[in-house]
Amino acid sequence: MNPTVYVSTVLVWIYAPLDMNPVLKYSGLFFLLLLFTIFMIVDLKKSSDSLLPEGGSTPPKVDATARLEGMLDREEFISDWEEFMAKREAKERRIENEFKPDQIDCYPVNIWDDFADGDDTYAYVEDRKIPSTLKFLVLNHLMQFAQTLDLVKDGLVKIRMEFDDSVLKYPLFVGDPECEFSLYRRWELKISCPNHEVLEELVGKLAKVPDFQGKKIDVYSES
Repeated sequence: MNPTVYVSTVLVWIYAPLDMNPVLKYSGLFFLLLLFTIFMIVDLKKSSDSLLPEGGSTPPKVDATARLEGMLDREEFISDWEEFMAKREAKERRIENEFKPDQIDCYPVNIWDDFADGDDTYAYVEDRKIPSTLKFLVLNHLMQFAQTLDLVKDGLVKIRMEFDDSVLKYPLFVGDPECEFSLYRRWELKISCPNHEVLEELVGKLAKVPDFQGKKIDVYSES
């Protein structure tokens, strides 16, 4: 409704001849106000609908270039993962095939000492030349010996075997050569230990583990 027409109509109605019936005059004015309100609501709805798509919701502003770049990023990420996994599998097969027991003097086992009292820590065979299958056997041998210790039998220390793959924790390291070097997957002994004093006692007792396949297991604790 044209506002000018509306205002003119209202003024004519208000200043109509004074002898007009007051009831008729004011009821007509009320009707015009009501009609104007209805037209305004309709006009506002049409104006807002013209700005929105069918369904009344704002469409997402998708930049085709950004979407394409996102797809390319995902493809590159998948490609990096495939390449990383292939290289890792090839490296592990090479270590398995090339390893000779006379290449090492002992099996070094590090029990990580950088942990808060009450938290778990872990032990692992700290030699990249040793195959994963052999590391499992070494740690299993050490765990079997640990079960004979009073610290474990009394429940003060708990030990279990787990397989840890760090790439599951840090997937974005894949594709970055410097970060990839720090990734690993290995067998570990998870150790629940109340504090560092008990850990030090445990390390001393584990150091007396019998040899495995004719070689010493060198147990130490550092970070």
